[in-house]
Amino acid sequence: RNLPVFNVAVTQRSGRGPVTLECSGAALSTVLDAAQPKYGEARNARLAHALIVKGSDGYSVLLSVAEIDAAPGRPAPILATACEGRDLVAPRLIVPGDAEAGRAVNGVVSIEVVMW
Repeated sequence: RNLPVFNVAVTQRSGRGPVTLECSGAALSTVLDAAQPKYGEARNARLAHALIVKGSDGYSVLLSVAEIDAAPGRPAPILATACEGRDLVAPRLIVPGDAEAGRAVNGVVSIEVVMW
């Protein structure tokens, strides 16, 4: 909660049809940088790593370190701490552009950095 806050609006499919959410939280890349993982000394060693994000319900997703960085026209994934103006009990992974919400993780309990 002490990291810079980003706001994102996403539309994702659900069993009730499209759902639009406005959420705010820290960019996942900023959270990763704050953790200061050791990537090694090889050229572009950071890019040989991925994140496993796990939720309290056992659901987990894999994101490459390269895809969590913001790029022109592509907002960065965030760890939302609030959605629709309400604070969340636990962080929620929001990946803008993920229309199916397959990489949305509710109740994030851990983020593991792995080499692949």
